[in-house]
Amino acid sequence: MIIRKSAALTLSLSILLVTGCKLSENAQKSADNSQLAAQNSTNLLDLNQNAYGDGRQGGSRERRENALTSMERATSLESKMVSAASYFSAMEYQLFKNEGFREDNSEKRARLQSEGISEFLKIQKDYAKPSLDADPVTGNAPELRNSLGRPEYLNALALAGALHKISERQIEAAKRYRFTVQSPLDLFAQALSSKTAVEGSPASLASAPTFVYEILRESRDSILLLELRANLMAGTALQVLGAEPVAVDTTTGELRIQASAVQLQDSIDRMKAAIQTILILNQGGITPRYFADVGQGIRAASAKLSAIPVAALEETKHPKLPKLREVQALVTKLAGAR
Repeated sequence: MIIRKSAALTLSLSILLVTGCKLSENAQKSADNSQLAAQNSTNLLDLNQNAYGDGRQGGSRERRENALTSMERATSLESKMVSAASYFSAMEYQLFKNEGFREDNSEKRARLQSEGISEFLKIQKDYAKPSLDADPVTGNAPELRNSLGRPEYLNALALAGALHKISERQIEAAKRYRFTVQSPLDLFAQALSSKTAVEGSPASLASAPTFVYEILRESRDSILLLELRANLMAGTALQVLGAEPVAVDTTTGELRIQASAVQLQDSIDRMKAAIQTILILNQGGITPRYFADVGQGIRAASAKLSAIPVAALEETKHPKLPKLREVQALVTKLAGAR
């Protein structure tokens, strides 16, 4: 009886030992499988992140190329500016979302801004640009209307005019991840505002975003680009306003604001853009130059608008009067801009 119990006990112990070994083996296999699954998950994440990064980069490049092709095929300045705006919206930094890619961080965004600006400044060189220097033979300054009449100049003017474009995707991502929305024009403004410090100190240059270096390295082209923008915005503002925004009613003899509310607002928006660009140049210690016809037009408009007897208009309580006053102030500011 004792022998039978001992044999049974030995058998039970053997079973437990075998079972324990199997459990241990299964646990090790489970751990190995978990580690393999984790590694596979990491590999898959890397593949997805690389695919996202490559896709964003490739898609951005394709959109930029298509936008430039459309700009070159377009014939009017307005349609060229639409394509130029699409080009700036497709810069990869404007598509940056700070998600989905391990490298997406503030440093990565700064590199993308630098790459975008560097590419743009190289591309800008490929387009014929009107020089703002006086004609070496006649000594006369160039005219915007002549530039607007020459198709080879329109691409450079369209790109200058669309510098302020911001992608909706950048705006949405900035709200979610709380970074500052920046247009290409903002990047030029930041570079020129730090021009004195960066050019005078290697330490300041080293600590500045790399797009600042790219812009200041091509300072001549950067300045010309902004001068073209200022002239384009100021010149077209006067065109929109018309030669006679205010006239005398031949029947009643009263003053009448001929410019529509839409014309007045459009002109105001363009003049504000011109003044903003002039101030950016001023921050870099640069005095912008006007095309001959733009400068003459601004001075003539300033004289004409300042001669309007606003008191007579105030008596009529005309609803467009506040906008006319704003136009007067902006034209005066443009006339005195240096």
